[in-house]
Amino acid sequence: MKIATRGLELELVVLRPADEEGWCRVRASVQVPGFDGEIEAWLQTDDLSRFAAELRALDENVGQPGSARLASAEPDIELVISTQRLGAISGRYRLESERREGVPTVLSGAFDADQSFLPGMVDDVKALLSELGGAHEA
Repeated sequence: MKIATRGLELELVVLRPADEEGWCRVRASVQVPGFDGEIEAWLQTDDLSRFAAELRALDENVGQPGSARLASAEPDIELVISTQRLGAISGRYRLESERREGVPTVLSGAFDADQSFLPGMVDDVKALLSELGGAHEA
């Protein structure tokens, strides 16, 4: 899954496919103005499926305010995409690395896009779900 917008480039790459409970391990590579890096994170396929459904609803209801949220059960990844009445998209992200000595390292920020971003994003999340095991596909 790859997101490329004004203010955020984020790619999730599968490191370990989903297990029987839907847990998977991904590498999140991020580039934002003035920073690039990566973390490893745990996600559940149910979270990705819900995110895909929410993105699809945003795409089907362009011009209506709404939001889609991807958040892992662990505090590793949070991504929120919100649509506005005129088709503008605003988003925010929060990526947290492994807590070494109990102290998290967090990167957070905001980005923007337009509604043409949504169909490709839905397809990317579906492709990631398929790569993770297919059984939990949206």
